[in-house]
Amino acid sequence: MSEYEKVARGSLKLKGVSEHEIKKKKKKKEKKLLEVTKVVPSDDARKQSTKPANTKTKAELAFEKMQEKRKEERIKARAGKTHKQRVEEFNRHLDSLTEHFDIPKVSAPESRAGNVAVVTGGSCGIGLAVVKSLVQNGMHVIVGTLHPNELEREFGDWKKRSKSLGSVDCLQLDLRSFESVGRFCDEFFKMQLPLNYLINCAGLMLVPQSKTRDGFEVHLQVNYLSHFLLTHSLYPALKEGSSLSFPSRVVNVSSCTHRFSRGKLDDFNFNAALAYADSKLFQVAATKAWDEEMRQRAGYASSPVEFVSLHPGICSTRLYQHAWWFNEFTKACMDCILMSPEEGSQLVLRAVFDVSHGSRHGIYLESNRKASTHPVVHQRVFRRKLWHLTRDLLRLDAD
Repeated sequence: MSEYEKVARGSLKLKGVSEHEIKKKKKKKEKKLLEVTKVVPSDDARKQSTKPANTKTKAELAFEKMQEKRKEERIKARAGKTHKQRVEEFNRHLDSLTEHFDIPKVSAPESRAGNVAVVTGGSCGIGLAVVKSLVQNGMHVIVGTLHPNELEREFGDWKKRSKSLGSVDCLQLDLRSFESVGRFCDEFFKMQLPLNYLINCAGLMLVPQSKTRDGFEVHLQVNYLSHFLLTHSLYPALKEGSSLSFPSRVVNVSSCTHRFSRGKLDDFNFNAALAYADSKLFQVAATKAWDEEMRQRAGYASSPVEFVSLHPGICSTRLYQHAWWFNEFTKACMDCILMSPEEGSQLVLRAVFDVSHGSRHGIYLESNRKASTHPVVHQRVFRRKLWHLTRDLLRLDAD
């Protein structure tokens, strides 16, 4: 009871009004208030209220009838099939979902047999499939890996089974260390080989935030900085292996997720959630910057080395192994739905061998077609700033 009601009730009692009469007056006031605030329904509302609740439109009834008919057909179709037949039908349905991933195999031209290629990330996933395809086409492939002896034994057994014409050499390479990149390049130059292709396949994604021994965020160094240093160090060999008819080529395996990057250069040790996208953006932009720089040094003539970046497609590989949702069940689902590493490798091989696009001046490819990129990639100021900032971070002497 409010203070006002208490005072009103007290004054009524002083006037000699009984408790029963006080309650009666209060009920009358409440009734008047209800009548004042009562909403009078419109004619349309009255019509709707009189309409039966279970009535449906003709379209709704027709749709329900069609659904029932389909259900009956499915029951009849299943009645005459065994469990094995139903499983086979389900597998055919899964195959139909991935029909658009069927990619024709790419083979190297006969003139490329005996060429030399360096591949990073060649121990698993897309990189491994690329290495096997190159070796089967008669090329000499040098693979950068953390465990060269184990991988060399595996390739030896595989070569005996496949009877491949090419050869494989495995050298130790840890992209988390600039020192390891330097040692890898020294070992390569000791072989005294020209270099025709550099395929940067290695990458990390969704790794918990951490820094390398060189002090950089791990995605930034593995995906971008170490590959930039590797390209810089092996450029003389690429130049030596180039010819007018078949220029050497650098292929950077990037990702379509670079479009989700912040597009900023003010903070290299960034949050791990955006680290992968940012590192892949730098890779795409640096590919174009490399091409511009080398053509400028050649007097804007055709550069002896071509640079390409690409998105190989969404493949079921170990790239997702650090994700919180990755387990045996999700891996099995990914194997059914996503592209296989072998299918993804065909897109990389197309970028390596295909000459249908003419001279590839720092272009970005998706599904073997030139594709759009993050807006900052088209900004010359951004590319020049990235170029000079990267060289400063790697302490590369101006040449």
